[in-house]
Amino acid sequence: MKCDRCGNYFDRNQLRLSGGNCSGEPFGNISVRGKSNYCCSYDLCDDCVADFFRWVNDPGKLMGGDADGKE
Repeated sequence: MKCDRCGNYFDRNQLRLSGGNCSGEPFGNISVRGKSNYCCSYDLCDDCVADFFRWVNDPGKLMGGDADGKE
C-alpha cells in the first residue's frame, strides 16, 4: 500500500490500538465523515499513524510496531 500522507510504501500496519473497544485492532486507515455520509478514506503508514496520535496528543493509544521506539 502507499501512504496517502508521506507517499512511502508498506505491506501492512504493525501498530495496534491499545485500550477501549478496539484494543488490539490495527490502525492505519482514517475515514473522514461528514454530517450525513463518508467523504473520503486515507491509508497511513506506521510512522504517519504515530505522528497522528502525537498530533492529537494521545500516543498512549498505540502498541506494537515501532510507536515511539517501543516494540
